[in-house]
Amino acid sequence: MGLDKDQGASRQQRLERTLRTLSNGLSAVIHITDEQKLLEEICRIAVNTGGYAFAWIGYAQDDAARTVRPMAHAGFHAGYLQEITVSWAEDALGQGPVGRAIRSRSPEFSRQIASDQLFAPWRKTALKHGFQAVGALPLLVEGSVLGSLNLYSRLDTFDQEEIELLTSLADNLAFGIQAIRIRIQRDEQEALMRNNQQLLQERVKELDLLLSISQIRNQEDLSLLEILEWIAKVLPSAWRFPELAAARVAVYEYGEFKTDGFRPSPYSLKSVLQAGDRDIGEIEVVYLEEPPVQDNSVFLPEEKDLLQSVSAQTADIVQHCQTVVELRKLSGALEQAADTVVITDTEGKIEYVNHAFEEVTGYPRAEALGRKPNILKSGQHPPEFYTHMWETILKGEVYRDTVINRTRDGTLYYEQKTISPLFDQQGRLTHFLATGKDLTEQLRTESRLQYLTRNDALTGLMNQKEFIRHVDQVLRDEASRIESLAVVAIGLDSFKFVNETFGRYQGDQVLKMMGERLSRAVDMPVARIGSDEFCFMLKGKAAKQPEAIVYESLDALAQPFSIQEEELVLTASAGISCYPLDSREGLVLLQKAETAMSRAKTSGIQRFEFYTPDMQVNSVHRLRLNKALLEALEKSQFSLYFQPQIDLTSNLISGVEALVRWEPPGLPAVSPQEFIPLLEDMGRISELGDFVIQEACDAYQRINKAGLDLPQISINLAAPQLEDPLLVRKLTRALDRAGLEAHNLELEITESLLISQFEKVQDNLAELRKLGTGVALDDFGTGYSSLQYLTRYPFSKLKIDKAFIWSMALNSKDYEVVKAIISLGHSLGIRVVAEGVEKKKHVQVLLDLGCRYCQGYLFSPPLEEKAFMSYVKTFTRDFSP
Repeated sequence: MGLDKDQGASRQQRLERTLRTLSNGLSAVIHITDEQKLLEEICRIAVNTGGYAFAWIGYAQDDAARTVRPMAHAGFHAGYLQEITVSWAEDALGQGPVGRAIRSRSPEFSRQIASDQLFAPWRKTALKHGFQAVGALPLLVEGSVLGSLNLYSRLDTFDQEEIELLTSLADNLAFGIQAIRIRIQRDEQEALMRNNQQLLQERVKELDLLLSISQIRNQEDLSLLEILEWIAKVLPSAWRFPELAAARVAVYEYGEFKTDGFRPSPYSLKSVLQAGDRDIGEIEVVYLEEPPVQDNSVFLPEEKDLLQSVSAQTADIVQHCQTVVELRKLSGALEQAADTVVITDTEGKIEYVNHAFEEVTGYPRAEALGRKPNILKSGQHPPEFYTHMWETILKGEVYRDTVINRTRDGTLYYEQKTISPLFDQQGRLTHFLATGKDLTEQLRTESRLQYLTRNDALTGLMNQKEFIRHVDQVLRDEASRIESLAVVAIGLDSFKFVNETFGRYQGDQVLKMMGERLSRAVDMPVARIGSDEFCFMLKGKAAKQPEAIVYESLDALAQPFSIQEEELVLTASAGISCYPLDSREGLVLLQKAETAMSRAKTSGIQRFEFYTPDMQVNSVHRLRLNKALLEALEKSQFSLYFQPQIDLTSNLISGVEALVRWEPPGLPAVSPQEFIPLLEDMGRISELGDFVIQEACDAYQRINKAGLDLPQISINLAAPQLEDPLLVRKLTRALDRAGLEAHNLELEITESLLISQFEKVQDNLAELRKLGTGVALDDFGTGYSSLQYLTRYPFSKLKIDKAFIWSMALNSKDYEVVKAIISLGHSLGIRVVAEGVEKKKHVQVLLDLGCRYCQGYLFSPPLEEKAFMSYVKTFTRDFSP
């Protein structure tokens, strides 16, 4: 028994040493900027702090023998590396932990060197040095294995917890190596950029000119004459000696455009304007007097190339303007046509639509111009349909067919479409002219449309309306004979993934297949009632015990299938309503089956639920809450509560967090945990966020005007706000209105939001840095934290999640997490705030760990504005334990 206790104490000591090793190693990664020094320091820490007998780091070589070259080592066994040969090849010298770790990209260990057959090539040497166990941890840098960190012990010390900590040490080392190499690469690139700066400056004028000419082409308020005059005016500024330069642009049909003082000169550079095989003018740049050059190269080769580029762009502009004029003439003739008319360029971009197009499609002209006709795509045709269309018109042939399109409001319509290629005088394809005759009304009188009134166009199954009619018909015709009847609604789980990953066409094929599977499984008429929802009816014995059939249906749908050589599985959830218990009407039975199906989806995948009255109550409650939220947004029924943040060292209020609350008139307050997810689902969370930004700034101004000087106010940001391109503008407007400085405001974002959305929000984070507002990382420690995010953005604050604070006195791991976060914050110069402080013993522990700032109910709950002001005025400033 005493031996077990000694072993436990020894194991605990090892874990504590390893934790200190990880902490010291993290500090080294943060502070050391030389790769070799970092490798040597990590080895030293492993030996001196971790207690390992010997440590070395080796890099995998790409030579023929695939050797592992030692880069750094520590311990009193340096001669060991001269006595052995280590490889990462598949031969015997590569079967040790080092070789296996490099090949497998995962930690490898030999816990009993004396008996490990794979360690035979090195056993004698290792035992001579007193080694009993060895571990190798791969270093993954930029997705590849750079080498491994190798640790030797006189005991079998590598248990699971120690391995996890050592893996973190290796990951941090790999991150440090990558960061150092990136920094070196960046420094080299910056040096190269400085060397090229002069050359770049010489090209800036040329690039500015070409860009300006490209942009002016799209200014529809300018005539061609104004554009040509502008080109002539700006040309001299791009030349080596702009003060001596003058320019002339001549287009035969429109005349000459010259800069002031232009005259013929012996120092002249010309370029012809060409449209196809025709000369339509020329551009000339001259120096009005001899330029100060050292040789005879008055004009540089780059300047000759520049003038040719300007000439090509100018010719294109002339042709474009002429085409636009012709199109405008054509549009006048087509505007009154009864059929739809669309003119596009050769890439399909719409340049003209007539009034009939607006009437039929519902798209205003301003919204259609510049887009492509695929805005009308209905999803009713396979990709091959459109491929054939493009192949036909790009060959210069006229295309005719009946097309199913979709209007702006989602309505399908049928059109007899004719698309004709248009050519210029040189026979080049320039545009497409598409005309369409609306056939919808005509086809509604034919059998196809009669069929579509009863059946789903995609799957051929009954549609929802026909299914309800069918149920009602059965209930009417067989009312005296039917004892029970059940309606089953089935919805596919995560079908949106198929459409987003493989496209709408493949998604439609999957829906067809699922409809066929379900029809075979139940041997009953099946209906499609939504994009990914189906239903069927059971009666007689099957309706009394529908579970077996529903199970079979869900299993049939969950069978694997292939898309583009990928094997997938789609599960489904079902809901069941019963006649006469739940209703005697088909519509109501279907609605209740769908309600039960929605409940089943919240319980997991491939589940089913019978309808119960409480489901309706919950659905009604959610609908009422949605309606009330919309009203709350319109009438600004939200308010802010305030919770102080305390500096334990000075016993002063260091800041305040503004928290949104909703207290509907005449109703109990609704928890943010309930209404904020609803607003996110409704896509309205940004409206609430805008209110909080402005109201927090205004409240902060009122609090300070009352003589209560607070350093800073914090607000929480949701993901859509942080992605909003207008976020910085909104913040600036709110700060200006309240007369505040940017540093008075701090924005809190969650760690999970940062990790999942960093690529989307990094531009806004950069703008916030320029603006000067603080950015705090909230709930730190609850996600998969990464040093990269802390180093890529200068956060003003880390907020330790309250769950760690509550359990740190009871759980040593949580205590170590809190300790590590505080140490990390101090190393990076970031203020650390502990949330959820509710007991004085929390204060003592946090002070011992060096955490000055706290927030929680021990100091104050969130208070409305007047109560918060009273709290600040009577603040006791004594929370010592």
